[in-house]
Amino acid sequence: GGGGTFDPANPPPRYSNCHSGHCHRDDGALVDYEDIQAELDGGGGGPTVVSVITFPGEPLDLVAGTRRELACEECDVPEGGLDKVSVTLTRLTLRGAVRDSRAVSRLEGEVPFTLELPLAADTQEALGGSLDIPADRAHPPRVSLAFTFEPTAALLDGIDWAALARTEDSIDLAVEANQAARNALLEHLAEVELEAEVTRTGD
Repeated sequence: GGGGTFDPANPPPRYSNCHSGHCHRDDGALVDYEDIQAELDGGGGGPTVVSVITFPGEPLDLVAGTRRELACEECDVPEGGLDKVSVTLTRLTLRGAVRDSRAVSRLEGEVPFTLELPLAADTQEALGGSLDIPADRAHPPRVSLAFTFEPTAALLDGIDWAALARTEDSIDLAVEANQAARNALLEHLAEVELEAEVTRTGD
C-alpha cells in the first residue's frame, strides 16, 4: 500500500535537508522529490539511486568539456533501465562578464564577475538530466555516455547587476552583500539539464 504524501519539510526516515527539488539521503545520495514519493507509493519499490563513481578534489569543466576514463567494480546494472542522471556539485567556479546593451546603460562597459563557492554537504546542488538506457538482452551491453552542460543567458536573469557590491572593478558574487544574486544564480543553474549522448557497443 501507499506510504503517504511526501513533505519536504518533514521527510521520511533516511532523508534530510530537502531543498532545490531534492533531499540528502543518509548514504550521501541526492534524491529527487518525485523519486522519494515513488518510493513511498511503492512501499520501497521505487527507483534505486546508485553512486557509481566520484571525482573527489578533481575539477571538471562542464562547459568546455572534460573526458575521463571510468573504472568501477560494480557497474553491472540488472535488467531494467536507466532514466535519470544526477551530478552533485561540491564546488562551483564561475567567471564571466556582463554588459547592459540598452540605450541608457546602467553599467559602464563590460563588467567582469566571479564566483568561487565551495558547497558544504547541506547546501550542495545537483545537476540532472534524462536518460533512456534499457538494460536487457536486446541491446549491446557496453554504454558510453557523453554529457553536455550548456547554460544560457537565462542563468543571469533577474539579477540587478548595477546594484551589486563590487570589489575594485569586478563583481564577486561570493561576498555576503551579493547573497541574493548568488542564490538566484544557483536556482537558475539547477534548472539547466544535462544533455546525454549515448553510444552502445558489444563486448
